Amino acid sequence: MDDLLQQRVHTTKTLLKKVQLACQNAREEMARLQDTKVKAVLALRRCRTPLAIAEVRVSHRTRKPELEFVEDDVEKALATESVDLAHYVDGIVSRVAQIDAHLEKMGACVQSLSDDAHDKQTAVRLDRDCMQHLASQDVHYEQSASPASHSLSIRETIKSSRLPVQAWEGCSNNLVRDAGTLVATSAQMRKQVETYLSHVYITKGADSARTKKSFEAKIHQTKKLQSKLSSEIKAIDSELLKLEGERDTVLQGLESSRGPMEQCKIRLNIRRSRPTRELVRDGVEIALQQQLGNLQNSVTSLESRLNAIENQQQALIDARSRLERDLQSKTASGYVDKECLDCAGSDFASIMRKKEKASSITENTSTMGSSIVSVHQRALRILTRARSSMK
Repeated sequence: MDDLLQQRVHTTKTLLKKVQLACQNAREEMARLQDTKVKAVLALRRCRTPLAIAEVRVSHRTRKPELEFVEDDVEKALATESVDLAHYVDGIVSRVAQIDAHLEKMGACVQSLSDDAHDKQTAVRLDRDCMQHLASQDVHYEQSASPASHSLSIRETIKSSRLPVQAWEGCSNNLVRDAGTLVATSAQMRKQVETYLSHVYITKGADSARTKKSFEAKIHQTKKLQSKLSSEIKAIDSELLKLEGERDTVLQGLESSRGPMEQCKIRLNIRRSRPTRELVRDGVEIALQQQLGNLQNSVTSLESRLNAIENQQQALIDARSRLERDLQSKTASGYVDKECLDCAGSDFASIMRKKEKASSITENTSTMGSSIVSVHQRALRILTRARSSMK
């Protein structure tokens, strides 16, 4: 009997060590998997924030003036970033759900291992009680009947078990095997999740850098166009000033020519009232007619020049008005892009405040004129014609 009990205790202790080791390994793997889950949740937060910012940027840029609704590099970068971030958020959420499900399975497995280890510890204690009772049966029998009856009840409980030894060992071995499978699956899951998170961080960083670079390039380009438009407006102002001076000169010329012309007409009319015999085409008549013709030609030329100057002035004024509207459009667009670029370092409350502030500016410039290229080219053509005509 003692040999059988010792063998059973040895077998139980061997299984107990396997179960305890499996339970410890499972707990350690659960801790590592939990750490991976924490990393995934952190990555999820780091993706959701830029995703929300990208969505705000896309919505914010729709408030730009109508002229600025172009599919530029910024729009493409924002679209790429939004799609990638949304995909990564879905992927991380899916993987966190898988981790939670696996942790639940491992938790159930650890609980089963803990229960099995507790049962085996109890079995070892009971078998040792049996062995101790056999070793001191005579002494305790005379002293008290209660210990003997207690040991007998223990032995009867053990003998009353109908679970085969192979099945008893198999249950523990199956638990250990299942725990090992779960641990191996968890290790593979951790590796896959960490690889995915690494890919997410790399791609997210590249997308963010590309979007930032696109915004900076767009803002720089807008500033160059603003400077170009301002230069064209100044050139038109300078040309208008010159035309105004030339117009004053032409008006002065007209005033100085119309008086002599009227005087010449009066002289001719007076001489034509002479008697019929005196109506001869003499040198005075010829000189007066030549003078009148020259004055009329001069007045006609000056009036034509005055009309051309006024037409050029009106064309330049119209071009200046279009350039000013386009400059306002570019200013509003640059402001929107600058606000979008600054969103990266802002919280959501400040982002929304900036969004509302920018909308009040862009609403006033939503129906502006033609594009910058056509306006710029037309202004150049007008300036060239004006300068050539003055020469």
